[in-house]
Amino acid sequence: MPNTQEITKAVEGFYRDFMDAFNRQDIARQYRFIDLPYALISGDGGVVVCSTISEHQRLSSQIFADLRARGWARSDVDRVRISLYAPNHALIVSDITRRRVDGSVLQKNRFCYTARHDGHSWKMIAYSPVADGFLGPGNFPR
Repeated sequence: MPNTQEITKAVEGFYRDFMDAFNRQDIARQYRFIDLPYALISGDGGVVVCSTISEHQRLSSQIFADLRARGWARSDVDRVRISLYAPNHALIVSDITRRRVDGSVLQKNRFCYTARHDGHSWKMIAYSPVADGFLGPGNFPR
């Protein structure tokens, strides 16, 4: 069995690959990084559950349309923190910078992702945005 350092490295690599697919707006590739059902959980929207590929495609398309309408071009990963719950279960806390086409900052965000290893690969099972002015798990400074 891999040690915690090896697992943490694998989880971070998984997350960075997920973000690469996100930045490419490659919804089909993104699907490799999620486990159905998965949930988007927020204070504003409550729980949104994606149980099918078509629901995932619809939610992802809505997210990308909203981001593009605001001038988004890509999201840079600024910082990633991994907390392991078990060898196959992790919490990912990530600070990102959303950028416009010209490279200027559109917004800074923090997201929390829950991931599990399904015996073959890591998969997202839930994610939550952390509201501006709040720190989220661990109370790490932004």
